[in-house]
This record gives sequence, C-alpha cells and structure tokens, in this order.
Amino acid sequence: MKRFGLSLVLFFSLAGFAGANTQTDLEAARDAVRSRDLGKLERIADKLQGDPMEVYPRYWLVSTQLESMSDNQIRLFLQTFPGSLLADRLRGEWLKSVGKSERWDVFAAEYPAQVNIDTELECYQLRARLARQDGDAPGAAKKLWLTSKDLPEACGIMFESLRQQGQLPPDMIWERARLALEGGNFGLSKRLMALLPAGEGIAPKSIDTAADNPALQLKKQSYDLDRRPQRELAIFTVYRLSRTDPDLAADYWRNMGKQLSEADRQYGWGQIAFNAARKHHPAALAWYREAGNGKLDQEELD
Repeated sequence: MKRFGLSLVLFFSLAGFAGANTQTDLEAARDAVRSRDLGKLERIADKLQGDPMEVYPRYWLVSTQLESMSDNQIRLFLQTFPGSLLADRLRGEWLKSVGKSERWDVFAAEYPAQVNIDTELECYQLRARLARQDGDAPGAAKKLWLTSKDLPEACGIMFESLRQQGQLPPDMIWERARLALEGGNFGLSKRLMALLPAGEGIAPKSIDTAADNPALQLKKQSYDLDRRPQRELAIFTVYRLSRTDPDLAADYWRNMGKQLSEADRQYGWGQIAFNAARKHHPAALAWYREAGNGKLDQEELD
C-alpha cells in the first residue's frame, strides 16, 4: 500500500473540487484500493471515463498490477494522462521495476520523460549508462557515492560492481566513511569498514566507544598515526570531542597535528572550527584559519 500514499493524499486534497457524484465514486475507488477489489475499481474507472478525476482509479488499477502488466499497457496510461503528476509517479514506479529487471533499453527510452527523479532512479540511470559503457558514468557514480546517507539497494549493487572492478579504491571508502562518521551514521561507517581488507579498518567497537565518550578515549588511548585506521579513529574522536568541548579538542589536535600530513591537519582544524562556530566560540575564526585551504564538507561551507 506504500505506493498509494501520495496518490491518496492528492485524492483528499482534490476530492473537494469534484461534484457530489464523482466524489462518492472516488471514495468508493479509494475503498476498493484498500480492499484490493480490482473488479470494483475497474467499474468505477469506466464510470468516470472523461471525468478529470478518472486518472485516480486508472492509476490505482495500473499501479496495483504493475509487475504483471505489459509495457504497452503502461504506456497507454501515460499517453492517456500526459503531463499529470500521477503519470509521472507511475512512470517512476515502472522505471524502478524495469531497472530492477535490468531491461536497460526500455529504461533508456523512457527515463528522459521522467520529471521527479529520486536517488534510486538516479542509480538505475547510472547503471543503464554503465551497461552501455558510457565513459562518463563511473565518474558520475562516484559523486553519488560520497554521502553520509544510506543509499537504496539499486545503488549498492552498482557500487559493489564498481568496487570489484577497482573503481572504488580504499581512499574512496575512507572518504565516505569520514562523512558517515561525522554524520552520525555509524551503521554505514561500520559496513564501509567491512569493505576494507582484514585489519585495515576501524573496529566497530572502537567507533562506538569514540562516539560515546571521546574525552575518555583520547585520555587513555595512544594512536599509531602512521596507520590509516588509527589515524582516522583519532580524527573522528577529536571531532566528537569538539562537539562538546572545542577547547580540549583543539589541545589534543595541536599535539596530534605535528605527526599528520598538512591535508589531515587542516581537515581536523576545519572540523573543530565548525563545531566551535556552532557554539559561537571566540576562537572559531582562528581555528578556521588553521584549516587553511583544507577540504570542508558541504555543511561547513553552508
């Protein structure tokens, strides 16, 4: 029933503009959707033929049977109600079904007409481009990869394929892991660590302890900053501390920074400065200067 959520919201918002008889029919159609009485739904759709509200029962009929309908039956709905929000919604549902089946020729033909494009559709579109060996597709996919958010399964399949082809090297896994850790998406960060060779990621327990009590971890733990997992764990732990105590975080970072590359050192200062600025800390601007040209994430730039 999830796919009917938006159409039912639209139904309730527009039903008040329909005549009394049409509104009664639409309410009956809504009940038929909920009870999956397709025969009743089809009779109501036929009764409303030519009415502006006909699109609702027709959409519900097609959407309910999307997996078993032919491409031409779906195209008939799209041609009958061109430009409507429900036509665009149905096309999006169809494209996801087509993409899941990897029917890339059909997908490529229909995708340009789609108006509302979510992340799942974007990933299917990239997979279609990869299937026809579009040389620009891997680069576009990598841009989508760099997010702290979980991505749909359609994206995961694509990224795993790219990783196995060597196009998502460890550096890119670490780059996304940083975003996930900073964004508090610890489940994603742990899954990303599992993609690295054994012993070359941060242990899940270490992520949890650093997130829960960064001050204690920094006090009792020494970090081998020459090793990537330890270095990234230190960066994350200082970042977590800077959310509550930017002064103490800056003290730790000043000492650690002597052993780090300029890029990592500036990155850490950027994180501390950002959290300090959120607290209107007087040293925030000075710490931003320490970040120099270090790479800041989108939230910091905003």
